[in-house]
This record gives sequence, structure tokens and C-alpha cells, in this order.
Amino acid sequence: MSPDDRPDTEQARILRQLSPAQKIEIARSLLADALALKEAWLQEQHRGESRAAIARRLRAWRLYGRAELD
Repeated sequence: MSPDDRPDTEQARILRQLSPAQKIEIARSLLADALALKEAWLQEQHRGESRAAIARRLRAWRLYGRAELD
């Protein structure tokens, strides 16, 4: 592991102080942010598609690792 891959000591201290519920909430927030970014990217890549089609692409990406529709 390179030094860049190690958590900052201050970050590690803060994480140790968080409860499991707080850590789960942070993970949920990060996931929601990541999905919002992916959705925005899909909208940019597939201009003109309906929101439903973008939602299907996002679901396919989450389930299968690819945003292709059959």
C-alpha cells in the first residue's frame, strides 16, 4: 500500500468516533451522490431519451455493470 492509499490520521480518528449508524448514513449519502452523477452522465450521453429510459439504463448499470438497454 502506498502512502497515498492510507487514510489521513485525522480522517481515521474521525471515522473511529462514528457510530455504525453514522457510517451507514455516510455510505448511503455517498451512494446517492454517485448515482446522481451517473444519472447525469447517462443523460448527457443519451440526449433525447426519456427519464424512464435513463432510469432503466441506471438500473441496468447497477445490476449488471453496464448501462445498455436490450
